[in-house]
Amino acid sequence: NAVLSLNRQLLNDRLNGFGRASVPAGRGHVVFHIDVHDELLYWCSAAVGSDFTGSTLSFGTWPEQPVPWFTLRSAPAKLSDRYEGNVDECIKQGVRELIDRIFDTMWLTKQGQQMPVSVGMVDIGYKQDPVVEGILLSNRMNVFTAKGLAPGPREKPVPQYDMSTRRVLRCGPNPLRPRWYFPREFVADGVQRCHFDANFFKEQVSARFIQTVRAGSWRLFGKGTDEVAPFIEHMIVEEPELRSGGGNTVNMWLNHGRKDNHWWDNIVGCAVAASTVGCQMTVLQAMPDLPQQSTTAETLDLSDRSGRDFFISAR
Repeated sequence: NAVLSLNRQLLNDRLNGFGRASVPAGRGHVVFHIDVHDELLYWCSAAVGSDFTGSTLSFGTWPEQPVPWFTLRSAPAKLSDRYEGNVDECIKQGVRELIDRIFDTMWLTKQGQQMPVSVGMVDIGYKQDPVVEGILLSNRMNVFTAKGLAPGPREKPVPQYDMSTRRVLRCGPNPLRPRWYFPREFVADGVQRCHFDANFFKEQVSARFIQTVRAGSWRLFGKGTDEVAPFIEHMIVEEPELRSGGGNTVNMWLNHGRKDNHWWDNIVGCAVAASTVGCQMTVLQAMPDLPQQSTTAETLDLSDRSGRDFFISAR
């Protein structure tokens, strides 16, 4: 399904000309996401407007690396180099310190106004206890854990989950067809967890980088491609594939080469975070030749085959 795929040249053309940590006009929410591994934390921050127009602000790893190009396996600076203790202790201390550094960063508008962080999310799929402990140590009320769900065509799609108030604290962006939710059963020591439809949000983020109309689009910070080139490499690893079964067809995002895609997970997490604070996913450029998908028909209107930009509400 190449029409939704990102590529290096397209993303090189999607730089906004702003420097690192510079917030473009109209982006009222600063959000971030952290991807957790044994020896390294990947992270990304973004600024998102009420109409879901977004731009990345910064990205990196913790610990910071002395070289621009590296992999998860080859990274020269590791958590165990910075902290004492076992893997869980290193993750806990790393999460705490990285959260503090993100909150302490001066996210500035062109006019010099400092923008506070609206919400942050930390991947919980791998290590729940040390991540929760790290969040608690940071003493930030607006940081949640997050877990991506990717149901296949034979599995119940996320919008059909039981979202009753006895099971869920809140859900959205459209409560009638939710794509993220906060389950009551996974609140840990007061830290809430967000479950989200990973395939849906990857589709949304990809489409917003592809679209050319400004409203609702996403862009990368940067004045030149060199400073964001490693980030772009992570964004182009996964490819969407149509999978059918049980009467459903679903766009599954797959990493066949098993290359590092951690900053891609980060920017998808930033989109989820922005949605949870009320940024409305109200515009989306439809791809005229995208095949029909029964489980995501509300996000891509395929009736207009003229090739014109066509905008609809994303639910």
